[in-house]
Amino acid sequence: ISVVLPYRNAARTLAEALESVLADPACGELIAVDDGSDDDGAAIVSRVARGDRRVVPVSAGGGGGAAALRLRVERARGGLIGRMDADD
Repeated sequence: ISVVLPYRNAARTLAEALESVLADPACGELIAVDDGSDDDGAAIVSRVARGDRRVVPVSAGGGGGAAALRLRVERARGGLIGRMDADD
């Protein structure tokens, strides 16, 4: 399963959301899409990605949540695609 997790200024909840997805053994890929954050979100994703090769950090540049999802869904490698919000 590829899980797409778009986020914007979600540093407060992002680490917990990432860890929650990665705890599921069915997760083969977690695509974390930064939609123009100006907080520490990108640094959190980078730190987690260094420790887990399933994490794929992507910068969408602020095009909005739907654009961020489309960008990564098109490139997901898993046979199934899930979505997770950074504050779930």
